[in-house]
Amino acid sequence: MHLTSLICRSRAPRWAAVVLLILAGAPAQARGARAGAITGQISGIAPVEMARLSFYLDGAPAQARLSRRGFRMRGVPPGTHSLAVLSPDGQRGAHVSAYVRAGRSTSVGTLDLAVGGQIAGLVSRIVEDGGLEPLPGVEVVAEPAATILSRRTHGDDPTDPVPNRLVAITDETGAYAFRAVPPGEWQVSVVVPGYTAGVEFVFVEPGRTAVADFILEPEIAPGVGTVEGVVTGADGNPIEGALVTVYAGSPYVPHGVSRRSLDHAWRKGRLGSVPPDLFLRQEFATLTDQEGYYRLNVPSGRLVVTASASGYEPAEQHVLLYPRETIRVDFQLSPVVEPAGGTVAGQVTDAETGTPIAGAIVTVAQPGLPPQSGRKSHPIRWEWTAITNEQGEFAIDAIPAGTWLLTVEAEGYYSSVSEVVVHEHETTVVQVYLQHGQRRH
Repeated sequence: MHLTSLICRSRAPRWAAVVLLILAGAPAQARGARAGAITGQISGIAPVEMARLSFYLDGAPAQARLSRRGFRMRGVPPGTHSLAVLSPDGQRGAHVSAYVRAGRSTSVGTLDLAVGGQIAGLVSRIVEDGGLEPLPGVEVVAEPAATILSRRTHGDDPTDPVPNRLVAITDETGAYAFRAVPPGEWQVSVVVPGYTAGVEFVFVEPGRTAVADFILEPEIAPGVGTVEGVVTGADGNPIEGALVTVYAGSPYVPHGVSRRSLDHAWRKGRLGSVPPDLFLRQEFATLTDQEGYYRLNVPSGRLVVTASASGYEPAEQHVLLYPRETIRVDFQLSPVVEPAGGTVAGQVTDAETGTPIAGAIVTVAQPGLPPQSGRKSHPIRWEWTAITNEQGEFAIDAIPAGTWLLTVEAEGYYSSVSEVVVHEHETTVVQVYLQHGQRRH
């Protein structure tokens, strides 16, 4: 991943990552009578590697003049600047902040290049159709959690170099990375005009990467808009009576679960068909008419629209709705596909009295595999199990066509073992009679 910029402030020279970042946003090598300079020494690196160090000033690559006494960076505008220096392999670094005065040199002392961890991730935005688009050129800020707390308590002094502040700029793919980050808990944040701010907390360990991804939502003024559309089947015919539901409002995320992890799990399919936005506070629903048409007036913002109908697979879409806007969201539902295979159904009764046996265990498995030993000798084992109801009835669906072993067990009865033939899309009905006696294992 390409590191485009990095900003950091640190009192401890041990972690001064030699990357200079100018918060004022002025050119790194600005010329002028009021420009100042930053000087310092570097330790923790072999002399042969000195010439290959990477310097960054306020997120941009910068040049420094090296000598036996250390380094000197000229043409630095007055103000607070972040300096970062990275080793050739990017694994070691030092980060420090410096307050530069006009026409004067500011020394940052000795920067000891030490091994740190990495914070990396992607910054994306939600577009009109609900999809994701990378955000290049966005500033990402990382600060130690302890510094955030201290600043909230005592305020922020621009001349105080204590607070650490790292800054990276996303590349064309929306990716960013902070290298040689001191270990500990960090707050990573993204602020983009027109979008909700993103904040994540990560714990950095030496030699490891902490991931912080951001999905930014557009800031939409409160208001009401309209969602309308048509629900049809795969053949294009309208579906009457389809249920269309719109979830809107501010998302509710359970305590202890980050919104990023919830979004990530959902987009990776780890939450099944239930998106995290189903926790939204507001829900609006309607049924389609004879033409499959629906129309709903809902609050503006990020919406999840779902459609479902009997005999069809449900579908959902993510959209953005602005105040006084009407957007069209159509659905084409696919018919439910019946599971392959057939069904084994039947009843288990007492062989002497004919009384139904409830709670009997019915198992359909591969022939020739003992119930227990087969699991170890055959890593792939086809097996289905059901429990009989109060009437002694059971049913097992989606069994591939073929010959299978049917085993029935019940407390106080001998086990019953027999073969059953299953046909595709058919139901094989069996009647099982159990004899009283000690169950065999």
